[in-house]
Amino acid sequence: MDHFATPDGLPRDALELGSLLASKARPGRMVGLELEVGVLDAETLAPVTHEGPRGIGAFLERLQRTRWPEPTYEGEALIGLCGPGSERITIEPGGQVELSTRPTADLAPMLANGVDRVRLMSSVARELGLVIVGGGLLPAAQQAVHWMPKGRYAIMREYFAGLGEAGHLGHVMMQRTLSLQVSLDYTSRDDAKELLQLAFRAAPLATAIWAASPFTWAEGEEGASFQSYRAEAWRFTDPHRQGLVASQLSGPSLAGYAEHALAAPMMFRIERGEGHETYLPMKGASFAHQLARGHWENGSPLAEQDVWDHLGSIFTDARIKPSLLELRSTDGPVPGAVKVTGEGPLADKLLVALGEVPAFWVGLCYDATARAQALESLRSISDAELQRAHAEVPRQGLATAWGSRSVVDAARELIEIARGGLRRRAEQEIERPWVADLLDGVRCRLERGRSPSHDLIEAHQRGGRAALVEAVQLK
Repeated sequence: MDHFATPDGLPRDALELGSLLASKARPGRMVGLELEVGVLDAETLAPVTHEGPRGIGAFLERLQRTRWPEPTYEGEALIGLCGPGSERITIEPGGQVELSTRPTADLAPMLANGVDRVRLMSSVARELGLVIVGGGLLPAAQQAVHWMPKGRYAIMREYFAGLGEAGHLGHVMMQRTLSLQVSLDYTSRDDAKELLQLAFRAAPLATAIWAASPFTWAEGEEGASFQSYRAEAWRFTDPHRQGLVASQLSGPSLAGYAEHALAAPMMFRIERGEGHETYLPMKGASFAHQLARGHWENGSPLAEQDVWDHLGSIFTDARIKPSLLELRSTDGPVPGAVKVTGEGPLADKLLVALGEVPAFWVGLCYDATARAQALESLRSISDAELQRAHAEVPRQGLATAWGSRSVVDAARELIEIARGGLRRRAEQEIERPWVADLLDGVRCRLERGRSPSHDLIEAHQRGGRAALVEAVQLK
């Protein structure tokens, strides 16, 4: 069923919402990057506030003068910037700064753009006495992190707190998690379904390969009890909107994904006026109910943008937006864990650190042979075993069981498949020849059974938090 039954064009159920998603497919295949980084005081290594001469607001003001000339305000607070080619800078609840690059047809220009923007951000930060850090978690205690002045964050904060034990790490997720996310295009309904299945089945492996948040930074917890505390925080944020989507594992369908999304309770809705947006709390109201009747409680009609607003509040390891799929299962980059041996672009630690994850996903997803090989490998374990691995990877990382073998064995196989996909794309002159070598350092780490978390644990043992911050600093 690829049509809409209602005159306003809005879907009324999961099947029609799946059709809406499929209708957004586009013929091109681009790749984009979203990088969440932390901002710390260079001297004290403490998180910074939004206010003040060295706060997030001042940081954004300086960035505005360099590359991103279009500011976004909430009230009088500067909360984001837009630049050319759809580049954006936004802020997360705890002062994390998210860089969204412009999409490109191949990896090399996207990575060059990303490196340039990160170094620009790092330079501006140094002028203010700040440092920019990657990894999977802001290296600071929860009580030391400040809330940013965005209305929806107050609504989300209250919503997650109301979930009790199921959402007890919601504030950690909001304020301290850092990630590197990749956006890929889907070209048809079937393409989207297959990409979703691959992304969900590969998610625990990707989390383990790039695990980079071993410490909780909670008072009294000095040791490293995790490989990815970021992934653990997401597990206990909201069971309705996170993790894997069971319907996508063995029998993927856009309607199945849509049904999961519609079942997620609403945190807020956005009321749009002339030049402003107001976030209204919905306290867990059913979006499926609102969609079925076509209007809000006050009688105002739903618009298609309301559908996309709700889908944007789904935090699964992969999620659909208009024409693209977001892959969200990895911690952020750790330049200190990168060993460079190549020449040219491959001699740049920052470029390699930014490039590993997108190279992995592009190699798996954008080459037909690699995609088929990856899906065959990933289907070798049952859905129950996959769900169990997803729950255990945050603590056990590469040592987690993966069916009859371990995650590290499955990860090695997937990396080789991705490298093959990248090499074929290079042979077709879609990618530069050196792009496949972005995964060489990952291969070496996996041969030793290591993730970036192991390097961070060792750095902390050598020199405490200062040494760990140095390892994750982006410069």
